[in-house]
Order: sequence, then structure tokens, then C-alpha cells
Amino acid sequence: MKIVAMLHQSVGNESVGSEWIETKIFDANDRIGEIIQWAYHRTNITSGAIRDTLSLQIAQEGIK
Repeated sequence: MKIVAMLHQSVGNESVGSEWIETKIFDANDRIGEIIQWAYHRTNITSGAIRDTLSLQIAQEGIK
């Protein structure tokens, strides 16, 4: 089993700006703190205009 972390980021406003998603796959044995640290370090904390949302999904491989 894998944990898929998706960091949805945007800068600007509804009419002018950009959006992007950064994704990383973690092992099921990784701690949630490691995932949050990854997201924190991927976030541009120097700009107040950037908005972030972290989503987690469980990817189950090999289910029959």
C-alpha cells in the first residue's frame, strides 16, 4: 500500500494567476509527520499570496 500526497498550490486570484499540483508517493510505513514536512518544504512560505491544500489518498496495488 502506498500513500499519495498531493499539494495543490495557487498564486494570484480568480482572473489572473496560476495553479499547480505537486505529488509524491510515500510508503505505508512512513509517518504522517514526514508527509507534512514534505508539504511544508514544498510551500513557498515567503509569499502571502500562495494558497495550499494537502490531499492524501491511499493507493492499493494488486487488489484482485
